[in-house]
Amino acid sequence: MVELRVRIPGFYKGMIFCSGLEEANKLSKYLEAIVGENIGLGIPVTVKRGCSEYSISYPQYKEINNDGHQFMNYNEDWRAIEKAHDEKLPIK
Repeated sequence: MVELRVRIPGFYKGMIFCSGLEEANKLSKYLEAIVGENIGLGIPVTVKRGCSEYSISYPQYKEINNDGHQFMNYNEDWRAIEKAHDEKLPIK
């Protein structure tokens, strides 16, 4: 994708959504080799947690702990807010 968001660095991106951190880390190592061979060395391949805008609002969310417990976990108080939003604006 071409990055057009003003507050988000970089010009081009590709995104792959994974089911967990272990899968994301394995895939990242694999893709780093493929990108290095086919596009060029030095192209960053990174694992991110969630969307960039969320990390701007909650900086601790973007921090990934590869040893287990994450620094910021889901706040259960948000569930009611999310449910109300989803009911108001259902996905079509």
